Amino acid sequence: MVEYRGYRVAVPASWEVVELDGAPTRCVRFDQNVVYLGKQGDRQRCPSRAVGRTEALLVEPLEDGVIRPDTVTAAAGSARAALPAPTGHEITMQVPAAGVLVTASYGNSAAGIRAVLDSARITGDAVAMAPRSVTTAAPRTAAWVEQPGDFTGHGFDTCSAPPNEGMDTWLRYSPYRAVGIYIGGISKACGQRHLNWGWVHRQVSRGWRLLPVYVGLQAPCTGFRNKINPDLAGHEGWADGNDAAQQARHLGIGNGSTIYADMESFNPEDGPCRDAVLTYLRNWIIRVHQHGFRTGVYSSAATGIQAMANAPGFPLPDHIWMAHWDGAANVDSRYVRGDLWPRRRIKQYTGGHPESHYGWEIYIDSNFVDRTW
Repeated sequence: MVEYRGYRVAVPASWEVVELDGAPTRCVRFDQNVVYLGKQGDRQRCPSRAVGRTEALLVEPLEDGVIRPDTVTAAAGSARAALPAPTGHEITMQVPAAGVLVTASYGNSAAGIRAVLDSARITGDAVAMAPRSVTTAAPRTAAWVEQPGDFTGHGFDTCSAPPNEGMDTWLRYSPYRAVGIYIGGISKACGQRHLNWGWVHRQVSRGWRLLPVYVGLQAPCTGFRNKINPDLAGHEGWADGNDAAQQARHLGIGNGSTIYADMESFNPEDGPCRDAVLTYLRNWIIRVHQHGFRTGVYSSAATGIQAMANAPGFPLPDHIWMAHWDGAANVDSRYVRGDLWPRRRIKQYTGGHPESHYGWEIYIDSNFVDRTW
C-alpha cells in the first residue's frame, strides 16, 4: 500500500515508489512500473526519447496537476469514479476528497491498472478541496492551431514538453525555433505535465513551430514492449490513426496540421516484419488523412524511411522525419533519394545529448527542418 495526502492505493510490491518532493529532477516515465507521489519538478531530467508504456501511477496535488478534457471526477468523499472506456493508454482522475490528481497509465490492457484504481481508499489524513473544472480544459475549436507550417531552420525534440519558462528561455537564447511534442500513442513513455491546450496555444503565439509526434505500436521484430501484431497490422494502424487525430484535437491542434508517426528503427531485411510495419503505416496514413490532417513518418533513414520509399504502391506520407546522426545540420541522407519529399523533410542529425541555454538545460535530439505545406 502507498499513501499520499490521504489517498491510499494498493500496488504490486515490485513497483518502485518515488517521492517527487525529494527528487524534483526525476523524470516521470510511464514505461516503467513506478508510483510517483508529489509535485512534479519543472526541470525533470528526461531522456530525449523513450519508447514504451506499461502500468504506472502518478499521484500529485490537485492544485498543481493538468486537467485534461477527459479527466473524470471521483464522487464526493470517495477515492473512485466510474471510469470511461479506456482510450489514449492513460486515465486521469481528480479525487477532491483527498485533493489529488491521479494519472494512471497502461499498455495493451487497462485491466491491471483498473484493479489498482479500484483498490483506492480515503484515509483520515485526507483534506478535501473543491473539484477543478473539466470543461475549461477543452480546446477552443475556434482557436485551433495549424502546425507547423512553412519553416526552415533548427528544431529539437525531447521526451517531455518543457515548462513555459524553459521554452521562453530557449526561444530567446537558443538557435531552435521548432520543437517536437509527443501527443499520444501506446509507446509514449514520458509524462506530459505541461502539455495541454494552453501550452500549445502559448508557444505558437510566441513564435514556436510545433512538430506533433504520435508514438504508436512498434515493429514486431524489435525489443520494444508494445509491438504490431502482424495478423492485425491494418486494424491497429487504422485504430492508432483515429487516436492520433483525437489526441491532436485534445491539444487544440487542428485540421491541416502534420502529425508524425514515430516508427523506431527495425530490420527491413526481415520480410514479415517489414510487411507488418508497412501495413500498419499504410492504414495509419490513410486514416489520419481522412481526419483532415497531413501525415509524416519519423524513422531511421536507413530502415523505415527507405522501406517506405522502396515499397511499390505505398501511399507515401506528406512529410518525413529521418534519423541520420551524421552531425550535419541539413536534410540530406545517402539513404533517401534527393527527389523524394523535396522541402518536406526533417533530419534528426544528432541523437540524445544535454544542451543548455542561459542556464536552462534540456536533454534533446537536434534536428534541421526544411518544409513547406
